[in-house]
Formats: sequence, structure tokens, C-alpha cells
Amino acid sequence: MNHFTTRAVQTRALAAGNARGNPESNVADNNASNLTENNAIAGFLPMSAVEFAVLLALAEGARHGYAIVKDIEARSGGQVSLLPGNLYAILQRLAESGLIERTRPAAVNDGSADKRRRYYRITALGRRVAAAEAARMKRMVEAAAASNLLEDPAQ
Repeated sequence: MNHFTTRAVQTRALAAGNARGNPESNVADNNASNLTENNAIAGFLPMSAVEFAVLLALAEGARHGYAIVKDIEARSGGQVSLLPGNLYAILQRLAESGLIERTRPAAVNDGSADKRRRYYRITALGRRVAAAEAARMKRMVEAAAASNLLEDPAQ
């Protein structure tokens, strides 16, 4: 079982527990639930750059594989280019872990739906994990800036 599969099992257990809903839950239960969810999210971090790039591409809406590849290429200035085999392996891992899901073309808002293509969208968990990864990366960039590792754009 790889780390994504383990995370998927833990995430599904967490979601099942939250879905049961207990009307008699108190603040302590909510705090414990939030702590458990934060631990589940932290278990996905740090993400690989490509996994994060896929979530980032899907954060704006559902896309098919080729559109995901083009978005990643554009955001990376052409530095990251995925082959279909690599992309679909990453999409499968992210889907198994509950961060993305397949969707129907009708759910795509840009009018370019094609029933022959596989479309994916980010899940609520995937959005929370991506936000946590972005915050983690922001702290790292701030640390690099504090260590004078970034060039000053004014120079």
C-alpha cells in the first residue's frame, strides 16, 4: 500500500465519521474532529510539485487531461511538461486518495465539453489540501526571502 492509498483509507474513515453526524456532539467533539481533519490534511503534505500543479489546474474548474497538461505548461512557463502516461498515473493516485474525482462533461462550465474525454474536478478535501500546501510553500518562500536567497526584482 503506497502513501496515497493509506491516506485514502484514512480520509474515507474520517469522512464516514463526519457523515454520521451526531446532534449531541459538543465543542470538545468538534475540536477533536477538527484536529483529526487537520492531521488528515497534514498527512498529504508535502505534495510533489506535479501533484500540486494538477490540483492548482483543477482549482478553477473541471478539466480534461489535455487541458490539465496545457494549464501546467502555461503556469510553469514551459518548464513542466507531462506525458499522458505520467498524467493519468497522477490523476489515478489523486482520485484514489479523494483529492479529485472524475466528473461528467456536462459539469464543465467552459462550453468545451467532449463526451469522449475524461474530466476531473477537485474535491472539497483536495481544495483544503491544496490550500494547506500553498500555505506551506508560502512559508518556505518567506524563509528563503528572509535568508536573502531571492533576487530583489527592483535591482
